[in-house]
Amino acid sequence: MIEGIGVMPLHYMPSISLFRSMFRYRSLDFQLDRPFEKMSFRNRCIIADAQGMHTLSVPIRGGRGFRGAYRDALIDDRQPWNIHHWRAICTAYGRAPWFEYLSPGLQSIYFSPPERLADWNLQCLQFLFRHSGLSMPDIIQESKHILSLEAPVHDQNEAWPAPQDFQDPRFGPFPAYVQVFQEKITFSPNLSMLDFVLCAGPRMVRQWLAEHEHD
Repeated sequence: MIEGIGVMPLHYMPSISLFRSMFRYRSLDFQLDRPFEKMSFRNRCIIADAQGMHTLSVPIRGGRGFRGAYRDALIDDRQPWNIHHWRAICTAYGRAPWFEYLSPGLQSIYFSPPERLADWNLQCLQFLFRHSGLSMPDIIQESKHILSLEAPVHDQNEAWPAPQDFQDPRFGPFPAYVQVFQEKITFSPNLSMLDFVLCAGPRMVRQWLAEHEHD
């Protein structure tokens, strides 16, 4: 556990590699006051179903024309995106070993999403930590508060997984586990952490994170 503050993005059901980076820190700053980055994992994640990799995207009010800070990005609730995402997750992971056990809690957050994208992403992150049997890091609410803290600040860079390069080896190492449709579509590394949790279960997740905490 690193005592400093990890500065990194807050993604929707983040990739395995980003989750591993979050796990290393006692405190996280998601810099929600910065401009919202379009075409990123901030409002999308990638899972795997029988057809291959599948992108889930949360619609934002204003669409590509939104120019505000991340904290001000609102989910466009005129579209039943959450129902579509839940059905896609059921299709992809209905046969995953841990789906039956975790689906009630997962369904509850999908059927009551908050208004702000940042709040939604934080709820998803809390679900992943809680159902991996891990303690959630402290969240720094305002980036400017860092200036008054004695803890060192780490990982201030832009080299985070993006939809176009999230499987690049530089984001590794990636865990090896059995995915639901692996025999049909081959193994897909560094998907959403949700894939790892539902397919491998909390014990394997914790073991892998502990082994690679300092990578």
